[in-house]
Amino acid sequence: MNLGRTEREKARLEGLASIQAVPSQVADEAGSAAELTKAQLAAAQINVAVAGQSTKVADRGVAVAAAQVEVAQRAVDAVKVQLEECTLKAPKSGVVTRRNYAPGELLLP
Repeated sequence: MNLGRTEREKARLEGLASIQAVPSQVADEAGSAAELTKAQLAAAQINVAVAGQSTKVADRGVAVAAAQVEVAQRAVDAVKVQLEECTLKAPKSGVVTRRNYAPGELLLP
């Protein structure tokens, strides 16, 4: 229910109750409804504020995750470079007729 409408209804019924056109219980119920509407509005405002903070926290979490992905990608790139440096390639194509080194041997430049 709209807070402004609830307040107007409360004031109208209190006026009618003061001239005994309606029972005072009806005016009291309107007052309770107005208080309930105020409390609901306050709760909604708090929920909006909390949701805003949650969004900020989530945005920070996304930024942290993006940074972690970037770090991981750089680590993968570094390992690819290391792997490329460990691969022996013949300068020319051809047939191997003699093997001077065995697998696992340490070669120095």
